[in-house]
Amino acid sequence: RVDERSDGLGPAVVFVAILLLALAVRLAGLTGESLDGDEVFTLQVATAPTISEALSLVAADLVHPPLYYLVARATVAFIGSSDLALRLPSLIFGLLSIALIGPLGRRLGAPSIVAPLAATLVALHHWHIFYSQQARSYALFCLLTMLLLLWAVQVGRDPGRARWR
Repeated sequence: RVDERSDGLGPAVVFVAILLLALAVRLAGLTGESLDGDEVFTLQVATAPTISEALSLVAADLVHPPLYYLVARATVAFIGSSDLALRLPSLIFGLLSIALIGPLGRRLGAPSIVAPLAATLVALHHWHIFYSQQARSYALFCLLTMLLLLWAVQVGRDPGRARWR
């Protein structure tokens, strides 16, 4: 039984190590540069005096849906409007998207090395790092895509259990 438990802990320890690596790489440059033009827009939405003014700004943007901006608003309300606070949601969304690679690999029945390798590649990929450090919605889109993939795999395996309720 001890051996079974330690085998079960192995993949979890590997994924925690990968997530810590991803966190370290992303934190290293998180506040190294000032906000760029698009991030300044996120700051404007997050610090707008009222929610209706914030949503008016988002509606005028015509590109990004409001979910990320609402999360940024909540973050700024609780933590403040520093560069770090504004970029924190993207950092978290990026890390969560990496964390979902493990369950996705298991559900797809991939060999045990595939998910940690894929997670490491994503953790160290320069575009994923960049968008996990931006106060924009791209890391959220990555996370939502991973969740959609997990749902699609579940529906493909057992359509009866994964229906909408």
